Amino acid sequence: MTKLKRIDEARNRAKKKYNNYVEFLNSVNLDNLDNYLLKKVIDRIEAYTIADEQGKQVKDIYIVWNMLDKSFDDVFYMNAKPMHI
Repeated sequence: MTKLKRIDEARNRAKKKYNNYVEFLNSVNLDNLDNYLLKKVIDRIEAYTIADEQGKQVKDIYIVWNMLDKSFDDVFYMNAKPMHI
């Protein structure tokens, strides 16, 4: 029973954190962005140059987004675990 209570409390904390994050995103004034707000949404920006199949240099930018204290990759790729039913 204690384990179920801890799971329920963790779920409630996660819901509250998610709702606060969504509220924050909805309150952002896109016409008045500053570094503080951007750092809450973006973890880092990586710029790099690669050579394509013809040897031509191609520039690209990769944005690592913050999502509830995790990057986009943390949420969708790196920490993804297969479900076993």
